[in-house]
Amino acid sequence: MNNFPLITILIPVYGHENLLKDSLNSSINQSYKNLEILVISDGSKKINTIKNIIEMSKDNRVKLIKNTKNLGVASVLNQGINISKGKFISWLSHDDIMDADKIKIQYEFLKEKKAKIVYSNFILFNNEYKKNIKSINLNKFNNQYLTLLSNDNIHGCSFLFDKKILDNLYKFNSNYKHVQDYDLWLRLSKKYRFFYQDKYLLFSRNHS
Repeated sequence: MNNFPLITILIPVYGHENLLKDSLNSSINQSYKNLEILVISDGSKKINTIKNIIEMSKDNRVKLIKNTKNLGVASVLNQGINISKGKFISWLSHDDIMDADKIKIQYEFLKEKKAKIVYSNFILFNNEYKKNIKSINLNKFNNQYLTLLSNDNIHGCSFLFDKKILDNLYKFNSNYKHVQDYDLWLRLSKKYRFFYQDKYLLFSRNHS
């Protein structure tokens, strides 16, 4: 493991707690093994459900962080970034699922390209259908900021970041309830280049 840096997966949880099982299993079963998995309860009223799912995993890489109040996903992600020990950060919504090789493929890409940010395509699914969504290929554009302004079909959970870039200036804005990820991508794109992988590495669940 010494040749492979620690990578942190952040999983905020609030509502639909039973869906955490699939999300957590997809993290635990990653082919890249040197992981820290932080499950963060955002004031969940079903904390015992979360605890049971974690205990059933029997994996000591999984840690539970409990917030007594609902802070919102932006604040919880910032909390996770501050606590995390990994050299790289990946965010996974507790109702989404990672491809088993997501972390491995993206880490190897960042290492090879000496890059800071990579993202991929994703598959939108529910019980009735699956739909492959191609993210915009920002590799093609010199001005990635302007391109992001006009096209936002990038899924936040498809990213892998070098943690060093997520300092106080580049954190999620807790004032935003729904566009905290898009806001951060825009700010990051002014300083860092986003690298696109034409691979489907995330399954995003579409539900109420």
